[in-house]
Amino acid sequence: MRVKNYFTFVQARKAMEQWSWPQDRNPGALHANVLVGQEGLRPTQGGTLHYSASQTLYFAEQSVAIFSQFITDKEDPAWLAWQAHVAYNRTLMRTDFTVQLVWELDKQICDATALFNIVPTYTGLNKPKQAFAQHYPMDILNCGSPRNYWCMRFESKNQVCLPLHKLSAKLLLLLPNYQPTPPTIHQTISISAKLSASLLKLSAKLLLCTH
Repeated sequence: MRVKNYFTFVQARKAMEQWSWPQDRNPGALHANVLVGQEGLRPTQGGTLHYSASQTLYFAEQSVAIFSQFITDKEDPAWLAWQAHVAYNRTLMRTDFTVQLVWELDKQICDATALFNIVPTYTGLNKPKQAFAQHYPMDILNCGSPRNYWCMRFESKNQVCLPLHKLSAKLLLLLPNYQPTPPTIHQTISISAKLSASLLKLSAKLLLCTH
């Protein structure tokens, strides 16, 4: 928006509001921080989408279709690089892979990297995650679909722990003999997981009994 001026922040928000998002996949409105930049037209640390990992994924999935109407230069290297990035992320979302599809994914990642590297304003912006992406094809051959082992579910568990950590910090200030609760937090999570597993087993047994 700031570099290419294909569309304004207001246009972007309106387009997203009017878009027909798949069920439960609307990431919400764009945050104004996406406009924050610094000298040299580079993003600042705070110039982010302010979405969770899953919301960012939902945004990326639909972004090409949403913003294509505004892109007057379809051969713009930055636009081509973004489309390539979205393309290989779509492939990564699959639940099953053939060897042929893994080969195709490898090519998609290489193409996206090459396109990113020729965008003039992206010079010096490569991140470790772009190197990690090169390992996806081999990871899939060794471990299967990334959906089975990616970190989003683990990160979401932090949202369970965080309120307990904050409560612990407050109690520590109020009660001199209070002990920090990280062990208790993990014990609580463990008990909750065991209880869920027990209820699942009980449900399965009841279901067998009714049949």
